[in-house]
Amino acid sequence: MATKTVSFGSVGPFSYDDASFNALSTDGQLIVSQAPTASDHVLRNGDMPSSFAGSFSNVTASRALNTTYSGNANKALLILATVRCAITLALGVATMQAKQDTSTPPTTIASGIVGIQAGLLNEDNSFQLMFAVPKGTNQKYRIDSVGTNGTVTLGNWFELQL
Repeated sequence: MATKTVSFGSVGPFSYDDASFNALSTDGQLIVSQAPTASDHVLRNGDMPSSFAGSFSNVTASRALNTTYSGNANKALLILATVRCAITLALGVATMQAKQDTSTPPTTIASGIVGIQAGLLNEDNSFQLMFAVPKGTNQKYRIDSVGTNGTVTLGNWFELQL
């Protein structure tokens, strides 16, 4: 199976192949997704181009946590979001997780849980989350947040049409 590459502006190239869709940077620091299984909702069957031009669009003003959005009819999307997680009481929780599938709201996990679990009082950090959405307006996606004795605040939300 042939290895393909993709670049984001001046960053990259990143390599992936059709069998695994593991997108590792040349220095091994970025993983876009994991090896798919039959039930995964990942980009496959030609949804991922071998190269693409463009840049991330800042859509923060039109996005919110815990809200479902529809995919693009003709293009897959790569989502990059930053979120601030802060703990207001010892052992608090402030986390986020992306979900994506054709349900409303989507229930299939598209990222790991990112944030602070059982945190220290006044612990305050920003985190990044990246996930892909296959093309099609039937595709739904969202970033869910949980804040128990903690807060989760959207910083920036960027989308790249693939």
